[in-house]
Amino acid sequence: MSDAERQRNVDFIIYHGQGSIPKDATGIRVHPSVRVIPEWAFDRCSALTNAELPEGLEELGEGAFRQCTSLRAIIIPKFVKVIPFRAFYECSALTSVELSEGLEEIGEGAFCGCTSLQAIIIPKFVKVIPKGAFFRCSELTSVKLSEGLEEIGETAFARCTSLREIVIPKFVKVIPFGAFLECSALTSVELSEGLEEIEEMAFKQCRSLRAIVIPPIVKVINEDAFSESSALTSVKLPDELEQIGKGAFCGCTSLRAIVIPQFVKVIPDRAFCRCSELTNAKLPEGLEEIGEFAFSECGSLHAIIIPKFVKVIPFRAFLECSALTSVVLSEGLEEIGEGAFCGCTSLHAII
Repeated sequence: MSDAERQRNVDFIIYHGQGSIPKDATGIRVHPSVRVIPEWAFDRCSALTNAELPEGLEELGEGAFRQCTSLRAIIIPKFVKVIPFRAFYECSALTSVELSEGLEEIGEGAFCGCTSLQAIIIPKFVKVIPKGAFFRCSELTSVKLSEGLEEIGETAFARCTSLREIVIPKFVKVIPFGAFLECSALTSVELSEGLEEIEEMAFKQCRSLRAIVIPPIVKVINEDAFSESSALTSVKLPDELEQIGKGAFCGCTSLRAIVIPQFVKVIPDRAFCRCSELTNAKLPEGLEEIGEFAFSECGSLHAIIIPKFVKVIPFRAFLECSALTSVVLSEGLEEIGEGAFCGCTSLHAII
């Protein structure tokens, strides 16, 4: 049955902007005189499949269609400026959302848990995608962000497990905590040259991502930013990078080589642990510190040269680097920690 046929079979209730509708209602038609739909107006109307909003509508209340789990499509009228907090939260049958060109704001969790939503186009006046806006939209394959977008919130697209590619607009300065966490189908990420920081777990467990080029003015890649992105074979770090967080690339089991930029002073705990295909790691001359487990279980790493300012090889830093044949230690080295080279079964030269 087509959507048009389904709509003809729906009994519509006329909604005049006040009171509630029966929870078993299958269709609503908001009266043309209504300018505001109140907060939680249709909350948990789980049988609702169709909702027609009038052209003159100006405002949607928070949670207006929350958990309308049978709602299939919605067209937002042109005078609506804000999609508020959890307006369509867990509308799990919602496949199509048409946002108006005049839209200016999307609230936190507005479309969180819309597990059937397939595509979204963000209008040009929207400056912020807030926290959790599209969290757990597991069928979302296509997202087009507006060129004027300035901010993406924490976990905004986390667990969008069908999302294939994303282009970050030029005014976005930060990829925040968990923004694309567990986007397991994501193969292509284009970061803008204006990007300055990648926060914790931003791309963690993006298991289809094959390559990433970090823009030139990024100074910080935070903890677990790309951890367990197991298809990642190529990472190009910018020359001006200063800080790599703990576990930033841990579990990137396809990563083959890494060149650490000159201004990085610390390779922290777990930074490249379990990068099992990593054959070549070039450390900068100015490096001062290597963290615990930094290169542990890098089973393909052949050789390592420790820079002259490194004083300590810490606990299990190169644990089970079973292909490691050559280690050159700096003259300034003062301490080798417990199990630093434990399980390096191919090591036959240490200088």
